[in-house]
Amino acid sequence: MTDGRCLLKDVKKKMGGDLEFAVLARLRPRYEFLADRVYAACKGLGTDEEALCRILGLNDNEECLLIRDAYNVLHAEDDEPYNDFR
Repeated sequence: MTDGRCLLKDVKKKMGGDLEFAVLARLRPRYEFLADRVYAACKGLGTDEEALCRILGLNDNEECLLIRDAYNVLHAEDDEPYNDFR
C-alpha cells in the first residue's frame, strides 16, 4: 500500500459496523470525514437533524467553511441537491 486511499479501501472491504466507522474516522482527514457525515445525514428520505446539529454546532465558522469545501469536492458528481453543501 503506497497511499492512504488503498488503506481506506481495504478497511471498507475487511471491516464492518462500528469498528469500520471508528477506523475510517481516524484515517480520513477530519473535514473530509465530517463532510461525508453531513452527506449521510441529508441523504435519503429524511434529514437527520440531530447529526447535523452535532456536526455543525461543534465547529466554528471557519471549520464549517472547511467542511463545506470538502463536501463540495467530494460530492461534486452527485445528483442535485446533494452535489452542493448549500
